[in-house]
Amino acid sequence: MKIKCDICGGELVMLPGGKGGACKNCGMEHSVERIREMLGIAEQETEKKPVKKATPKKELARKAVTPPAPEEEPEILDVEDIEVIEDVEIVEEIEEERELTETSESDFVIKKKFGGKLLVEYNGHAQRVIFPNDCVEIKDKNMFTGRDEIVELVFSGFYPDTMAWLEGECFKGLKNLERIVCERDFTVGASDFKDCKKLKSVTVKNASIIFLQQECFANCTSLERVDLNENIELDIYRGAFKNCTSLKEFIHPKNSGFFDYGCVGIESTTFEGCTSLRRVVLANDTVAIHKDAFKDCTSLESVTTHSGGLDGIAIHPDAFRGSSFQPENAGICPKCGKKLDCTDNEISCSCGFSSRQYDE
Repeated sequence: MKIKCDICGGELVMLPGGKGGACKNCGMEHSVERIREMLGIAEQETEKKPVKKATPKKELARKAVTPPAPEEEPEILDVEDIEVIEDVEIVEEIEEERELTETSESDFVIKKKFGGKLLVEYNGHAQRVIFPNDCVEIKDKNMFTGRDEIVELVFSGFYPDTMAWLEGECFKGLKNLERIVCERDFTVGASDFKDCKKLKSVTVKNASIIFLQQECFANCTSLERVDLNENIELDIYRGAFKNCTSLKEFIHPKNSGFFDYGCVGIESTTFEGCTSLRRVVLANDTVAIHKDAFKDCTSLESVTTHSGGLDGIAIHPDAFRGSSFQPENAGICPKCGKKLDCTDNEISCSCGFSSRQYDE
């Protein structure tokens, strides 16, 4: 008897091993069950039932019939008996600080320089690098390149007009740097700590003046805290914290005491791309916020001065571009209330108000 294919009507040929059949014409395979249906053969499967052995009468007599135990009713608690625990403090497990190897005096080659010491060479391999007191300059900006064993840097005092003021990039890209501690006045050169991806905290103690130059902490994606002591003079240049995506808060000293170099305020791209930044408190004497200063700060909730609000500050209309926070007085002159005249580098008004950024 010939069997025809369901698809094209071609003749089926049985496959070897009893695996069903396949069409000569289209190649469509048919299962054994389908071929049986086509032939009208019903599968007859007899279930083999286990045979129960009769229990001897004597055994039946011996067995004591035990009535099932009554189910215990669940205890119903009164609402008044339930104790509500409020204000439970969740204590996070704090990772124990590792004991780090430290530098010794023999690790540094130092020469005298007017006003302090010149760091000529570093020969150590310590995890915590403690710089000598009164070190005013690093001779070679590549001195610490590739020193991936460094976890912490402690600066006892780098004078504000030095530390590779012109070149910068002294510690750029250190792979395992986690902490920076500045114990006196300090200047962070351009791109000095850029791309230090594991840097978590910067702490400044006992300083009277701090300079943070262009993109000095840019792309430090793990940076969470910047702690500054009160009553310091703080100058921040363009892009200082650009793309610091873990930074949640930044608080300026109450009065920044900016030098009058034609620019007083928050420069362009200072906090651009700080996607976790929620709160910023500016110095009371801040007068301007320049273009893209807070660009793409998508979690930003508030920017105020220590006195509250942003009254008296000239804000570039694109200062908060792409940010979740938008001040009402952006683009309005704080002196006369007219529309500001703004460029990439300057905020001004016909009434005479002007604030210009530092030159690159």
